[in-house]
Amino acid sequence: MRFFLLAVFCFAVSWLFGQSTDTVNLTEVVIMKERMPIKISETARSAIVVTAAQIKEMNAVSLNEVLSYLNGVDLRQRGPLGVQADVGIRGGSFDQTLVLLNGMKVSDPQTGHHALNLPIPVENIERIEVIKGPAARLYGPNAYAGVINIITKTGDENALFVKAATGQHHLYETNATVNLAGKKVKQSLSLAASGSDSFVYNTDFGIVNALYQADAKLGKWDLGLLAAANSKKFGANSFYASKDYKDQYEETKTFFSGLNFSRKFNNGFILRGKIYGRRHQDHYVLFRNDPEIYQNFHTSNVWATEIAGQSKLGAGSINFGIDSRHEQIISSNLGNHDRQISSAYVDLKYPIGKFLLNPGANLSLITGYKPQLFPGIDISYALNKSMRWYASYGTAYRVPTYTDLYYVGPQNIGNANLGPETAWNVESGLKYQQAQLTWSAAVFSRKATNAIEWVRADDNSQWQPRNFQRINTTGLEANVNYQFKQQKVFNFINLSYTYLHSNFSVQQNFESKYQVQMLRHQLVARINHRLPFGLKHNLSVRYLDRYSFSKAYTLVDSRLYYQKKQYNLFVEATNILNTQYRETDFVQMPGRWFRLGGSLKIGL
Repeated sequence: MRFFLLAVFCFAVSWLFGQSTDTVNLTEVVIMKERMPIKISETARSAIVVTAAQIKEMNAVSLNEVLSYLNGVDLRQRGPLGVQADVGIRGGSFDQTLVLLNGMKVSDPQTGHHALNLPIPVENIERIEVIKGPAARLYGPNAYAGVINIITKTGDENALFVKAATGQHHLYETNATVNLAGKKVKQSLSLAASGSDSFVYNTDFGIVNALYQADAKLGKWDLGLLAAANSKKFGANSFYASKDYKDQYEETKTFFSGLNFSRKFNNGFILRGKIYGRRHQDHYVLFRNDPEIYQNFHTSNVWATEIAGQSKLGAGSINFGIDSRHEQIISSNLGNHDRQISSAYVDLKYPIGKFLLNPGANLSLITGYKPQLFPGIDISYALNKSMRWYASYGTAYRVPTYTDLYYVGPQNIGNANLGPETAWNVESGLKYQQAQLTWSAAVFSRKATNAIEWVRADDNSQWQPRNFQRINTTGLEANVNYQFKQQKVFNFINLSYTYLHSNFSVQQNFESKYQVQMLRHQLVARINHRLPFGLKHNLSVRYLDRYSFSKAYTLVDSRLYYQKKQYNLFVEATNILNTQYRETDFVQMPGRWFRLGGSLKIGL
């Protein structure tokens, strides 16, 4: 019934707004380019693409801010402005979401808490792709609930970009990016720093980022080089243990480098490849002023290679590839471990009349586990030039992290007997796209077996991960976006809603730590409009209702800005209503917070 009402609502909106719009040309919007290139208009999956132009229109100041406004994406922050955030998709946990940087896997084998330790200023993002639902047939293990791919850019002109902001709690933000664009080589170097005092006891932080990128053409080869470093120091009040542990402290350092290469041959065959590595260091202290009582040192190393090919197959195409990934951890708490993950995949895309079939499968070999085969299929049907129906079936598989297996602490303890968790997912929906109006509606269901969840029997017990018989999650979502053509008053209006229901077996016997923190209702409304004197205003309202929390909460953010080609000035207030809320565990999030700042572009 809910899906029917949403579909009727979307049809009504399309009729109301769509009478004078022209069909949009989406030939340039291609997602999953590294594994299964497909137009966003044709994909038979629930997918979101946020472009650099849209990010600029949103006037977002961070990657986390952009993600928090996307329907079906649950960003559970432990601190503001990128201190730490757990990202999930459709009720999946932070360990069940695969994060990519230019198609390269940046997930951490220690824990998914570190997945968003990314030194990527929002100005360097070309687009963000979010694929909801399992993507194991393309990306192998751990693409369980969905995939987020952040794609960076180098810039097409010689220019220096500088940005600075300040605000309450002695907040500071600085960023400088220089772009050098030659005929065959484009380069970009970004340096950024941010920090703040505590908004409540022991919540201060300091973050430093460095990012270098280069795109080059060497003969018939296209090359992309990326090197990045991220350093964080922050008070971790109530981050991991109970609310009584207010003196926790953490330092992390992330180093990432990767090389992408591709070549298109005369017969249409495309060869793509990647070589990349990631090193992550984590120093955790239970009592900040007396670290000798309890502290952990973790270092994880990842090396990976990927080779992929794309070729025409009649009226369609075939994509195939192999990848190999070696994960290692050296830890004072978890011990020293390593494992090899190797995968091979094939994916077909074939049109039959108005239908588009997209079957595929992935075979993965993981040290210590049985070989796993992940089949899946997507089907779509073009109802007309603007509307498409789709359905998909996919499987997923996640191996435990090293924290799941081996952690030993005062409040949490690992479980070396954990097995992998598996799931299958079905989804069906409608998509509508015209020049000014887009909407989508979908229903989905994920059935998980041997699901991994941290639980405890009572308040006197330690949290420990266990395999449970099943966790069944069903849901629906809808999204409507209208881009005004004249933009005399309004620029865009966006409304999205996601509903989730999870049936957690044996929940009556255990207290769940993460699963019951999932969103039940997520409603996001955003509007961007013009004011006198060239001013623009961006207003965002989010209504969030989590299963385990006593009440829902509403967050309102407002940003007033003046934007020209060479500079941008803004004044912002987040959480205007001064709502007291938590997104995970016992971590209190900031109340009302005022900021102001600006950016400047200088031609070179």
